[in-house]
Amino acid sequence: MSDSQQTAVNKYGFIVMTDEGVLFGTLSGMTKEILHQFSVELPKKRWPLGNKPPVDRATDRRAWIDYVKKIAGLATQFYIDQDTREPNITGLIVSGYEFLMESLTQDGMLDPALEAKILCCAVISYADDSGFNHAIDLSSDYIADVKFVQEKRLIRNFFAEALGCKRGDKWNCVFGVEETLKALESGAVKTLMVCENMDVSRYIAKKLEKDRSGFYHLSSNEESEVENNQFSIRCLATKYNSAVEFVTDKTPEGRQFCGTFKGIGGIFRHQLGEENGKGF
Repeated sequence: MSDSQQTAVNKYGFIVMTDEGVLFGTLSGMTKEILHQFSVELPKKRWPLGNKPPVDRATDRRAWIDYVKKIAGLATQFYIDQDTREPNITGLIVSGYEFLMESLTQDGMLDPALEAKILCCAVISYADDSGFNHAIDLSSDYIADVKFVQEKRLIRNFFAEALGCKRGDKWNCVFGVEETLKALESGAVKTLMVCENMDVSRYIAKKLEKDRSGFYHLSSNEESEVENNQFSIRCLATKYNSAVEFVTDKTPEGRQFCGTFKGIGGIFRHQLGEENGKGF
């Protein structure tokens, strides 16, 4: 997403567990990966989220204990290096039903090395990819160094501005190819946002070729086209003292930006009056 490079990429582990199943995943850079998930059928009846499950019968209680033990064992399998016996993650986020999280983290079932890596616990009611995304959102303050989270925050900020791009008589952002380029050339854009690997990047790069002075192009072979386009756009942003963020399609927000907003937009340095804002 960002033009800047991280010197080290941290990897975070996620456990999302409910009465219907569990998901194990990792998040590192822009890569979100589901390592394993499975469904489970346990003896139960309806109870409010977060309350203890019914344990009137010993067999019912044993089923729940075995379920949590299995989760703990799989956590060791996925998040502990089998050679060094050290965690292979920077931090661990535990999420799901409250009583399950308590059982896993407070009853001595989880490997102590992983317990020491827990960053936060988050109450979530579903253990699927949506639950995984929700866990990422709820833990975002603890994993703010991850590019995936940074991209989500950047685009959500843009959406918040764009939903009322006009607040009263003030304008905070711009979108659309021609409108954004015009605003950029006026010096109004603080942050230029462009979808990577999309036609809009190619279109902008082609427009720049009309005036090659001040721009340096990489080789034009097909393999380097994306790098060439991004390099040209970086040069354009630098010329107008703007930061540039390349948005991926790996987050839900990124996919929406690349679709709904045609893959390009800008956040203004300052709010603009109605006359100037509409001029773009």
